[in-house]
Amino acid sequence: MKRRKDKKKERGITLIALIITIIVMLILVTVTVTSAINGGIFKKAWEAVSKTKDSMKNEQDGINELLAEMEKLGNWKDTPPAEAIPDEKEPVIDEIKIIAKTSNSIEIEVETTDTQEATYKYYLNDEENGEEIAENTHEYTDLQGGKEYTLKVEVTNKGGKSATDSIKGITMASTGTYTEVTTEYKDKEENTAIIPAGFTVSGVESEQSIDGGLVVYVIPKGTTVDWTNSTAVANAKKTYDQFVWIPIKQTTDNNAQDINDMYICQGKTETNGECKITVVEEDGVKKAHCETHNNDNMAGRLYASQAGGHFEEGKTEVYSTSYTLREPDVVTGRSETDYDANSTYLTQLNTILGEDFQNASDFKEYLQKEYNEIVKSVYENKGYYVGRYETSDMDNNGTSSTTVKVVAGTTTGINKVNWYRMYAEQVKYAENKGLTSVGSSMIQGAAYDQEMKFVDTTSYKVKTAENVGHSTTEIGQTTLGVYQTGGLNYPTSGTRSYKDYSKNIYDLEGNVMAWTTEAYPTGCRVYRGGSYNKGFSASYRDVYYPSSNMNWVGSQLQLYVTL
Repeated sequence: MKRRKDKKKERGITLIALIITIIVMLILVTVTVTSAINGGIFKKAWEAVSKTKDSMKNEQDGINELLAEMEKLGNWKDTPPAEAIPDEKEPVIDEIKIIAKTSNSIEIEVETTDTQEATYKYYLNDEENGEEIAENTHEYTDLQGGKEYTLKVEVTNKGGKSATDSIKGITMASTGTYTEVTTEYKDKEENTAIIPAGFTVSGVESEQSIDGGLVVYVIPKGTTVDWTNSTAVANAKKTYDQFVWIPIKQTTDNNAQDINDMYICQGKTETNGECKITVVEEDGVKKAHCETHNNDNMAGRLYASQAGGHFEEGKTEVYSTSYTLREPDVVTGRSETDYDANSTYLTQLNTILGEDFQNASDFKEYLQKEYNEIVKSVYENKGYYVGRYETSDMDNNGTSSTTVKVVAGTTTGINKVNWYRMYAEQVKYAENKGLTSVGSSMIQGAAYDQEMKFVDTTSYKVKTAENVGHSTTEIGQTTLGVYQTGGLNYPTSGTRSYKDYSKNIYDLEGNVMAWTTEAYPTGCRVYRGGSYNKGFSASYRDVYYPSSNMNWVGSQLQLYVTL
């Protein structure tokens, strides 16, 4: 009972304490509110709110006044500040570029500064009224071959200010005239070829047809040839390098030479389908590519299965580095330390090419890269060029400055040079001649095969040895020997009458054979055609060691368009 009494007493004390606490808090609140009212805190807060409202109203009034003024100026929302309007400035024509050219048209592109919403007027020669359009590209059409043109452009910007510029002295691809810019040429049969900058289409009618063998000359700019004068033409053939166009189609056509007849990719096998070679662009760089096998490494589709095999009786359909015909590839002998792996021959290549091949692998990589570039060019330009005559002025002590020739009437440097020097000196030809629109090399085996298909006619049969002139019994006579390129000093009487030419290409069956880039099997390179002392057909394949200097073997240049 006593414990229960003490508990009631504790509860009473707690209740009294709570009541006292509440009373104290009420007193404190009353004192605080009174102080706030007497001290003017609420009044000051209200005044601050009023001032803020007044300030906002004044700012809005100012904005409204500014908007009203801008409305008077027109559609201000779509017009940048006056200092940013480029049409207030004089327009500038930075460059007029020729982006396409054919035998009768030119397309240009105009690069400008400060020409927003500009119009362009394009004039031809001395026209009074140009064609006015809103595009910065324009095509001049119906131009005449051999005629000189001036292309004038007038640009007017939105502010009415103008600028003019022109390109003068433009000539169209024409027979007998120097070509300034790489141009498409069209012959009388409407067949086309690419004429590289720096070349001249022959002024001789029999050398102007693509099917008949279109001939181009490397004649210096400003030099003229009287194409109506037979003596002048004969001198031109002995003075200026000449090449013949070999047309190659892009798509399969049983009646035409096709890119897939010429090349395969290295991803092709016996069972995974035919190649479909094209050109693709990757990261801004174009390259040859096989769509069928998704492969970028190209190879030759060679028209024989073995050395000594008859032309077109079997083909090399799969690339292999074993004991087969193939290109591109290196040859290192059975020991794998000879020929392309030998420091002597690598030094010869390095001296002429300016390269640093340390081993055969370095050289093979170079050959593959070059091969891919040539395939790309042949596809894009639908053809390539071969030397009209055997390559001459090749030097057995070749240096990077050695410039070979492709002219008629010489025996100088057409033979007795090993494969390495012949290859390197022909690769350097375009650079040494200052020809920036083409690349050059020793002729590919695949390119030689297509050349054979091109020149094969009823009167010039590439599979039989009957086109030279001298008889079988006369072959090998030392009195005959190597004759001048083009057969200029060939006996003109009896059975020796010269007839080793077809479609303006000479000496395919006679004089000297031609080294190619083909390899077979481990230590040999392939040379083609016949010679003064061997009764072989123009399409014949034979092999020998590339280190040899032989009297009966020379080579033929191949050009591929790069611009």
